[in-house]
Amino acid sequence: WAPMQGVFLLYMFGARVSAIGVVEELAPGLDFVPTACAAWACENVRTPHPWLERLRAVTGVGLREQGERHD
Repeated sequence: WAPMQGVFLLYMFGARVSAIGVVEELAPGLDFVPTACAAWACENVRTPHPWLERLRAVTGVGLREQGERHD
């Protein structure tokens, strides 16, 4: 599952999130971490929260402009 998740995360969110997701899937005991959900929240949740800003800084995922789509 780790390689498939890595490709998906690379396509959707970039290399940094992809690497985090692959390590999370391969490391024992970390499979519960919702990497894709956290990256989605970084991209789409507009409510300002300090933890969300820190997560954006760590993952490199920026807030998506309204109306912008992934194609």
